[in-house]
Amino acid sequence: MEHPTPEPLPAPGSQVMMDPTRVPVLYTDSVNVGSTDYGLVLNVAQFMPDGKQQFVVARIGMSFEHAKKLVEVMNNHLQKYER
Repeated sequence: MEHPTPEPLPAPGSQVMMDPTRVPVLYTDSVNVGSTDYGLVLNVAQFMPDGKQQFVVARIGMSFEHAKKLVEVMNNHLQKYER
């Protein structure tokens, strides 16, 4: 089965413009991952004060190819943090 080529991530140093009044930062302390044969979905959540329930704040779907690139980018950032 052939998958479409994912869109490349912005090049390092390129500008991505966002309106902070329309694109808020959502804090998460929990991520649940579900997948199919075609890709995966990240259910990004916050634990409620009782610590027993989670409130999903965003659902992010992507291809496996994009997920692999996301893991690579996040690992690079974590390595910089750990130095």
